[in-house]
Amino acid sequence: MTDHYFRSHTPLDLKWIRSIFFNPLNAIVCVFTRTTVVFVCGFLLTCCENPNNRVVEISTSQKHDIHSFVNKIHHTYPIPGLAVALVDAQGVNFFYEGVADNKRTSFTDTTVFYSGNISELLVATTILRLVDADKISLDDPIIKHLPYFKLGGNTYRGVTIRHMLTHASGIPHHDVIFDPPSYDDHALETTTRSIEHQQPDFPFGTKIKRSPYNYDILADLVAKVTGDSFESYARKNVLIPLGMKHSSFSVRDLSSHKLAQPFHISNWLSYDLKQSDMYPYSREHAGSRGLHTTLHDISRWLKMILNNGVLEKKQFLQEKSIREFFKRAYQIDANHFTGMGWEIEHAEEKTFFSKGENAYGFTSNLTILPEERVGVITISNISGDFEANFVNQAILNLTLNRLLLQVKIPVSIQFSKTVAATGSLDSAFAWYEIIETQRDVYAISEEELSQPGVNLLYRLNRPADAIRVFEFCLEHFPDSPNVYLNIAEAQLIQQDLQKAAQALAKAKDLNPKHPDLLARIAFVEERLKVGEENALLSSRARP
Repeated sequence: MTDHYFRSHTPLDLKWIRSIFFNPLNAIVCVFTRTTVVFVCGFLLTCCENPNNRVVEISTSQKHDIHSFVNKIHHTYPIPGLAVALVDAQGVNFFYEGVADNKRTSFTDTTVFYSGNISELLVATTILRLVDADKISLDDPIIKHLPYFKLGGNTYRGVTIRHMLTHASGIPHHDVIFDPPSYDDHALETTTRSIEHQQPDFPFGTKIKRSPYNYDILADLVAKVTGDSFESYARKNVLIPLGMKHSSFSVRDLSSHKLAQPFHISNWLSYDLKQSDMYPYSREHAGSRGLHTTLHDISRWLKMILNNGVLEKKQFLQEKSIREFFKRAYQIDANHFTGMGWEIEHAEEKTFFSKGENAYGFTSNLTILPEERVGVITISNISGDFEANFVNQAILNLTLNRLLLQVKIPVSIQFSKTVAATGSLDSAFAWYEIIETQRDVYAISEEELSQPGVNLLYRLNRPADAIRVFEFCLEHFPDSPNVYLNIAEAQLIQQDLQKAAQALAKAKDLNPKHPDLLARIAFVEERLKVGEENALLSSRARP
């Protein structure tokens, strides 16, 4: 039986309390479950206004609605464990479902989990604490504290702590590596030194590009400034004072029996779950990905942030540091910005700050509205198609606008399970024809119907079957440039350049305007060009 819980913590003494650079392949694989969570009155960012930025309070009936919503999400998606914390004017409410490991240990608000890039927010907090203590300045050059910090050329000398915090340093993006893990005492310094011969991607301070190395180098800086290890200093001066006693940037500090384990989808047709062998930790990335925490602990940090740096009547961060923490550093477009680790979106007179990751067997997302003093954290020990940010948005929509929540069955999963059970695409096609009109029960969209084809193409290496799914999808969504691009990519993998070019041309004929689609068209065009050049070279090489 699935474990499920609902708990509410209301402190008696407190009266209050969304890669910048588009990656087409990642988007194709991960984005398509977004339509499953439906808000009866529309999407969060079209919400009605919150007059006078009132502090939000959650009613008992709303709490039960959220509990029901989380329960339905857990039973609708292939998710081992799911936990949500809602911080509002009255305190903290926890909602959780499922298991933390293959031993079926319950996933609760005290389960320790890998937080992903939410680590950055706690590193930024540590840096701001050092600023408050006059030990560093945000505009200090990195080389002032790390003389061995270096990039190709000489411009690196002007890179400051602020540039690192806002991902504006120009440091190239590198994926984190957990296998094998490093526990070496000098692991963070090794990370800092590893980029010394690399050229910056752009002049510092001119734009932003996410690189985990920014925060790993900042963790190294903390250690050198304080004379303590980064993990030890952060624990003694940030985590413990905040009451985050079950949290650490070092997995070795934590009890293994309380640690949530990562899961993955072992079969992308049947959606079977399997606990992963590799755990995502390496001390070389302690700053960018090292934080392990509990829902209970991270909620205490969130309460402090939402209360202008105060927790339980004690000033933890100075007000000027809180202002820096929420400052918009770089503008992406009219409504999107980045900040000190944050993704910032302004819409309908509200400003949403978010941070999250979907990788390495965990999904996490934290979304807050500082002016309303409300925030939501969602975490799960699965990565892939599940997107925690949409859980957060749905709960905030209920919280702010008193709107009902509805969870629809994702067509992508049921379609794939039909293929797994019958071994036949035709059976899945017939099933879809039956349920297509049941839009009150199923999440029906081009994205949902395309996803099984994406899985067949990229995860199961079955391009011919993928093309059949995409062509079926085209019958039902004939005006979708996205489906034509799916067909083009599948035909490229099949090395049928003529059919790939035809599908690409049809996608362009639909004159798409969305930046993501335009970027994907450019990507497919480049791949087609490379394919045509290789075909020409091969023909010339033949006797």
